Amino acid sequence: MQIAPQDLLNHLNSRSPKYIFVDIFDTLVKRTIHPDDTKNLTSRLIARALGLPNHGDLLLRLRGVTERQMCLVNGEVHDELEFSFDEFPEKYFTNIRNVLPWIEKSDDYFRNLCYETERRVESLVLRRDDVICDALLSYKPQAAAIIGVSDFYLPRPFLNELIERAGVQGILDRLYVSCDEMRTKRSGRLYEHVLEDLGIDACDVVMIGDNAHSDGDMAKSNGIDSLVLDRATRRTKYEERRAAMGTVGHARNVFQGYARQAVAGTEPTRLFDELAVTLYLFVRRLHETAVSNQIDCLQFLAREGKFLRALFDAYQDGIGVPEDHRVSTEYLYVSRRATFPAVLRPIEEENFETLFRQYRELSAGMFLRSIGWPQAAVEAVARACQIDPECVEDDFPSSSAFECLLKSKEFQDAYDRYRQECQGVLTEYLDQARKDDQGRLVLVDVGWKGTIQDHLRRALPKGVDLWGIYLGMSGPGLVRPDNRKIPLLFSYTGALARCNKTFGAVRELFEAVMVADHGSVGGYARQKGKVVPVLDDQPEELQVYRDHVASLQDRLIKLVTALASEPAFMALNDASLEGLAEYLHDRIVHHPSPAEIQWYEAQKFYENFGTMALRSLADEADQVGLIGNARYLINPEPFEADAGEWKAADLHRRGLVPALTVRGWLARRANRDPAKRTEATVSELSDRVHEYAVALDRLTSMVLDREAESRGAVNLAVQRFAIMQDMDRAIAARDEAIRAQEARINDLQSAIASIEKLVEARDEVICNQTQLIADQSARLRKLEGRSK
Repeated sequence: MQIAPQDLLNHLNSRSPKYIFVDIFDTLVKRTIHPDDTKNLTSRLIARALGLPNHGDLLLRLRGVTERQMCLVNGEVHDELEFSFDEFPEKYFTNIRNVLPWIEKSDDYFRNLCYETERRVESLVLRRDDVICDALLSYKPQAAAIIGVSDFYLPRPFLNELIERAGVQGILDRLYVSCDEMRTKRSGRLYEHVLEDLGIDACDVVMIGDNAHSDGDMAKSNGIDSLVLDRATRRTKYEERRAAMGTVGHARNVFQGYARQAVAGTEPTRLFDELAVTLYLFVRRLHETAVSNQIDCLQFLAREGKFLRALFDAYQDGIGVPEDHRVSTEYLYVSRRATFPAVLRPIEEENFETLFRQYRELSAGMFLRSIGWPQAAVEAVARACQIDPECVEDDFPSSSAFECLLKSKEFQDAYDRYRQECQGVLTEYLDQARKDDQGRLVLVDVGWKGTIQDHLRRALPKGVDLWGIYLGMSGPGLVRPDNRKIPLLFSYTGALARCNKTFGAVRELFEAVMVADHGSVGGYARQKGKVVPVLDDQPEELQVYRDHVASLQDRLIKLVTALASEPAFMALNDASLEGLAEYLHDRIVHHPSPAEIQWYEAQKFYENFGTMALRSLADEADQVGLIGNARYLINPEPFEADAGEWKAADLHRRGLVPALTVRGWLARRANRDPAKRTEATVSELSDRVHEYAVALDRLTSMVLDREAESRGAVNLAVQRFAIMQDMDRAIAARDEAIRAQEARINDLQSAIASIEKLVEARDEVICNQTQLIADQSARLRKLEGRSK
């Protein structure tokens, strides 16, 4: 008979047992996900830590094979199909390397990784069952002892630590675990051992658990009274969570929950919360890139890199990377202005193209400060050339002031002196920067062209490989084997070009969100035998950071930390996570809130290269009225912003919100029917997958029942192996069905695309026919006129 959990204390009081045996999982503790999904998540995290982010399913399958092998061996030796996690990592790693022989990690590394990942995942999902724990604590004064009795593969110290972290304290006087004793509740032998070891009589004991066979029938077969908890509702919830785990819809709902609530002391701001998912995607890919390429140190570039570094460290905290496994991070103080002198050639060879291709409206002072000159040298050369250093020329490269500078002996001498001095001090500063174990200097920054990386390449010795890892790339710049550039979110060429219209659409917003709490780097100075950066702090710029950016950054860091430790996001594969991030990021790109527009308009930053001036991120825009909205609906092209600027923000400032709303409604209506058909297909797929999951659960139950019924080791091994083969065939059939459904979805999407093309072709034919009819009508009218 099963009892309701809330009635447990009444049943204990009516029986008055002297000793209580109690199960652990789904009795003292419960999980926030399906129990089988803990191994799924663990396998995915181990795969990412090994630099194999797309091999989580393979590692899960190899884990099952390893457990089965160990159970069969122990079935022959101990007459129990059980295994201990102490012996598991070595055999698991052997099976992995048999399939993936190129893995270079050591056995000790993998053992520690297995233990830490298992501990991390179980700690994330385990929760105290308050109803059962409170009932046992209430009865405890009447009991001689409460003893935990569990069928589990983690040893006693490990399991004790897990349940204490979950909040189970002060209940158990002792704990017995099947993997330590090589006896299980399933076979009944663990009960026999506990009774004998404690020297107690079975009639003085009540067993409490949730499994009708292991906690009920097998306890009674040993003379122990049992109370089996009714967990039908919980099992239903487990199945629902299992079906949802790894799906984009579930992850989206989880994120929306975080966005509506306080997270680690940060209140919801309604400002760019969706950026947290985009940034989580970036730092997860960054960590996977570092691990797969054996990069153990990353140098984050000032100034955007300060925020990115905090995000990356928060991600490693969130997934629980042990200290000795972490990718170390450092902060490199660089800027275009501080590194530009490194690429300057002798004056007779230099055309300053890197500066002039972006900045033409300059003064002589702006030009000289951009190439690393101190203010005193600027004024001295200006006096020698008899020019005003602060007079801004419309096109400085073609001005008389620039021509005068180039011909001046004072400029030529000072140019070579400061060029070589700046190059030397930058080289010394880079010598202080930590390389990774393979001698590479690996940079992380927001990106776009990687100009600073190109500058640093000139300052570094030829033997040092330089890597740059970026959010995105809008242009390749200098790329060669010793100067690699790796975009992780978008690129204007290659596979990541698919994300240009989302992640690459508002590059300026990334820069605004990622500003640092210090000014830009103006250059370097030698102090006490070391090279230190000289910062150009601008009060107005730092005030904007304090007033508008600091709290937003704190909120985003806390959200990324939460997502990193969220099972719904851990379970997402890279493609699904990218799809979710694009979906959420698209809201910011095309439908910002008024508060977000106001935040964006408040941003100011100091341009420390070229113009050397403070400017607003968003320029003022002329308002358009009803006619302007109508024109935008007919032809939006003249209203488009430049690439990388925030088009929606610009359109909001110009008063085009009504037209934007209408265009958005039309776009959603046009996509409604194809979306519904795709949604129906996905729903059908989900139902099929759920059916196979239920079938696999039934097969698993059959395995457990057979184990309990049979005591012969050889027969057990044969039966277990045969059933596992059936399970493998069922899994293969399920995978084939999923692939077939995926192909069907692809066919449907292709058909939709073909229909859209046919509609376009039809419209073109109708247009041509209409024109033809009009031409014929005109000719007929002309003929009729002539006949008259």
